[in-house]
Amino acid sequence: MSGPSSAFTPLLRVKNLTKRFRQGNTSIEALREVHLAVNRGEFVTVMGASGSGKSTLLHLIAGLAKPDSGRVEVEGTDLFALSDRALTIFRRRRIGLVFQAYNLIPSLTAEQNIILPILMGSTGRESTDQLEGLLEQLDLTGRRKHRPDQLSGGEQQRVAIARALVADPAVVLADEPTGNLDSVAGQGICRLLRRLCDEHGRTIVMVTHEAAVAVWASRVVVLKDGRVIDTFKTAQFGDADALATHYQNVVAAAQVTEAQA
Repeated sequence: MSGPSSAFTPLLRVKNLTKRFRQGNTSIEALREVHLAVNRGEFVTVMGASGSGKSTLLHLIAGLAKPDSGRVEVEGTDLFALSDRALTIFRRRRIGLVFQAYNLIPSLTAEQNIILPILMGSTGRESTDQLEGLLEQLDLTGRRKHRPDQLSGGEQQRVAIARALVADPAVVLADEPTGNLDSVAGQGICRLLRRLCDEHGRTIVMVTHEAAVAVWASRVVVLKDGRVIDTFKTAQFGDADALATHYQNVVAAAQVTEAQA
């Protein structure tokens, strides 16, 4: 998106997003009229307990599922106004995805997994230049020829992050990226995502239920029962424990309000 106003326009807009699932004869509302705006170069965490709707929200932002109502706009493009083919192409080019389970192809090396998304339609030189930069940024140069079963969990997730970045997407969506890692490796991934935002201007939206992960973002959006109940900046908290206490207070206050309604 270009033009004089683009710097002041959120890169990502979620408007009035609602998603329901059928469970027998019952309709379950996974998301209820969710609104979210993320600016270019911002690192935002969506935080909530299991079942809060945070992964559903991320899947809708990625265009992997369709809402019952509402809009998702990335760089001004309404994802659900696109045809299935156009949406697939847009996602491949403008949205980077990082999953908890890495989703690497076992028979391919680290560099082959990274380059896979842009092999079709890209010149060899473009692919090589982008690959070399990512291997260096993510400290994977020495592991480039290794297959996933020869890599640690943290290294596999770094490969997955490089794969998400290789097409130079507008936004990176990370779904519980530390969920399969021990605390040390998990904090290493958080530190890496923070550095990608600070030093390379990457826009990142991450979902987690852990305060120790959420604290690395610039802003936290709290999701409960499919609704946004609060949003706050992390800079006001000295550490993850302070953030966790605030999060618990927010959720407790929401529960009291619901009980009184």
